[in-house]
Amino acid sequence: MGFTPTSGSIFGGSKIKVQGGPFTGDLTETIIKVGFSWWENIDNYCYLISVSENEVTCRLPLDINRQAKEYELLAMSSTYEEANCEFGDCLFTFIAAADLPKVTAFETNFDSATEAY
Repeated sequence: MGFTPTSGSIFGGSKIKVQGGPFTGDLTETIIKVGFSWWENIDNYCYLISVSENEVTCRLPLDINRQAKEYELLAMSSTYEEANCEFGDCLFTFIAAADLPKVTAFETNFDSATEAY
């Protein structure tokens, strides 16, 4: 098993793609979690977008209790108890707010003739 990306915002929103499997292809029988410590009061679930036999795509939710550190990614399917990473540890790193990229300016181009951006 492998996954991308391996890091994302502490605030959530990262879309994670897990390759490997086999997964069941059923959204109700596949679970992806980033971290598992119930006592930290964190929403560890990665909410599933799509599942096939060899790939799962999910999105991490907003969670203000998360810490900027590494958490283990766990992939579970009803056909197999827990998948293992192919290369090394299955660690996802949450990036601290101060280290996230910042938008300093933006520009839009509006064409008044076509009324389109």
